Amino acid sequence: MEEACGAQAVVLPADHGYFVDWNGDARLTAAPGDGFSCQVNVETAHVDVVDSEGFVVHECSFFRTFESMNSAGINCWANNPALNKGMNA
Repeated sequence: MEEACGAQAVVLPADHGYFVDWNGDARLTAAPGDGFSCQVNVETAHVDVVDSEGFVVHECSFFRTFESMNSAGINCWANNPALNKGMNA
């Protein structure tokens, strides 16, 4: 694995990224909230948020990075305050 800035690079799963939730906040696909999971289609850049019973409760676009969200004209806060570092307000 290559190193960047003296630290070992981290390889993220292909479906690791972000989506905009029902409140307009950015969330990690790996942590969509209590009782929810995400089904990510990277090829179509689509996320289905699924409840604990398997029902799709939210459909949205998939973004690999916050920068890609900004490039699409989306400027929102992350649901997790730790993720807000470096985000535009």
